[in-house]
Amino acid sequence: MSPTPNAPRQPATAPRQQALVLPAGRSVRPPVAPVAPVRPAAPRQAAPVSAQPAARAPVAPQKPRPQAPAAQAPALQGAVQPGQVRHTLAEAWRPPWITEMVGNKKVLGDVAQRFRDGTIRRAIFTHGPTGCGKTTLNMIISKHLTCLQPGPDGRPCGSCVSCVIFNDASYKSNHPDILVMNCSENTGIADVRGVLDLARVYPMCGRHRVIFLDEVQGLSKQAEQALLTALEHPPANTAFILGSMHPEQVSKAVFDRCFNIKLGPSDRDSLAARLTQIAAGEGVTLAKEIAFSITDFSECYPRAAVQTLDNVLNRLRTGEPVDLEKVHDMVADVGHMSPFSLAKKALSALYEDKPDHFIEAVSLSDNPLYLLRTMITQNANMIRVAVRPTSVVNVFDQRTARDLGAAAAKNRIGIVAQAHVGRALEDTLKLVASYNVDAASALTHTAVLLSDQLRPAAQAV
Repeated sequence: MSPTPNAPRQPATAPRQQALVLPAGRSVRPPVAPVAPVRPAAPRQAAPVSAQPAARAPVAPQKPRPQAPAAQAPALQGAVQPGQVRHTLAEAWRPPWITEMVGNKKVLGDVAQRFRDGTIRRAIFTHGPTGCGKTTLNMIISKHLTCLQPGPDGRPCGSCVSCVIFNDASYKSNHPDILVMNCSENTGIADVRGVLDLARVYPMCGRHRVIFLDEVQGLSKQAEQALLTALEHPPANTAFILGSMHPEQVSKAVFDRCFNIKLGPSDRDSLAARLTQIAAGEGVTLAKEIAFSITDFSECYPRAAVQTLDNVLNRLRTGEPVDLEKVHDMVADVGHMSPFSLAKKALSALYEDKPDHFIEAVSLSDNPLYLLRTMITQNANMIRVAVRPTSVVNVFDQRTARDLGAAAAKNRIGIVAQAHVGRALEDTLKLVASYNVDAASALTHTAVLLSDQLRPAAQAV
């Protein structure tokens, strides 16, 4: 029977050699085809050897490689390194370690001692007004926690993988073991749970994984509750750094579970000396009175002072003279308006009977409750200086108290009326804290009442 014409054709394969089984159980293999004999290779002809050796091409003498200088840790990072872009004077001269930071000596000394002893907690809360060094301190702590081989004093080695990545990149965006979350934008419990899931991941190149939660007062109550357990018992090889400009809005449970670092303005002499040192590093000789005027007009806040110094140096390099009035205008150009200056402005407007200026100062404050507390402190200092000038130690507080006293004397408001203002502000603070009243509205209402009470008293005098 002929095969079906549409059947697939089987590929032709070589027949497999099978053994032939004999009756006696012995087997032999079929004969293998004979292999063709291999011809012997022809003998190789040796290359003729010349009588004279071949001339070698002249070799250029190798230049000795320049030896890199030994790495030394400068007191201040002022010079721009190759491959780095210098954006601002503050970034170029950012202190590399805690002992190089100006101001807050007692608080920073405690932190440095904990680094030396190895007793720093893995839940840290840094808080204070803007421009006082919170970002610089958080960078130093993050670098210490991620460094693989910190020194005996806790200073990062600067040569391990983590330190190299930290130095070459922005610690907020490119370091694989540092996660930064802005809690004013990510406020829900889902955001906190996502961060806690990442906190359980082992660090990629550093000693710890650092979770930095900025503006932590923006978290919801449920998100804070979800964070409490992690702050009390952080996962292995994980550290939390919390930051805020409004610590009074953070719950007490978060405070109790963290190592709190409260920063404030620097002292006048230290900040003026640092400005002189930075100017010398930039090749400019800064007059002593200019350094102190920058410090005074910036209210001893390092960031505003360094930004103002940058503008002053640019003018001095061009040969333009700089006086105190121009320094004051430069500080205003920087846009520095601290809670202390706003409180001073509000109290001055209150004693000079300028309600529009008072409302403007309250509207410029991003934290009216902190503004209210600062006003209470400054009003009390004004009364102390009026009674005994040496009762206030801080030079900046003394100057503020004298300026406020001059504003009160201009409108003929005595110490008794000043004490009445202080009691009214304290009652407003109790009202806001007890009944959760809006601080800005309460301050404005109190100012209206005080103006009506102070005006007849001033007229009677």
